[in-house]
Amino acid sequence: MRMSLSIVTLLLSACGTANSAAPVVVDSDLLPYMQSFGIEMQKDTGNVSASFRDLAPPTLGFCEVWSDDTRSISIDRTSWSGMTPLGREELMYHELGHCVLNLLHDNSTVDVPAGTICGSIMNPYWFGDAWFYSMYRVLYKEALKNNTLIRP
Repeated sequence: MRMSLSIVTLLLSACGTANSAAPVVVDSDLLPYMQSFGIEMQKDTGNVSASFRDLAPPTLGFCEVWSDDTRSISIDRTSWSGMTPLGREELMYHELGHCVLNLLHDNSTVDVPAGTICGSIMNPYWFGDAWFYSMYRVLYKEALKNNTLIRP
């Protein structure tokens, strides 16, 4: 039993080590969003890879953080092609919130004159094409930077 446990441990360690040698690669369509996030959040995104993959619905994207602190974002290529620029921004800022700011999902809502809306970009459901993202976009980004809810 002790020997098989050691083999499993070595296999898991080898997987983590292999990831540390991976170069940072960013798809050219995702790069502008990563650059604007870095500027607006005043954070370095240079250690995060980002690429398109075919993800199983309803997943639009996800962030992976490996044991060696290598970070990568995967975005569903089919979903991306149907999104508006604001929708793409909200998705990338959400995933970068995980990968760069180390934030978790937040289901909180806030009340505005027109009703109840998502309180954070870190909501687990994508809402980038919703009217309230364009209306409160600056507040969403400010709240993301401060890890708070928007305050309309």
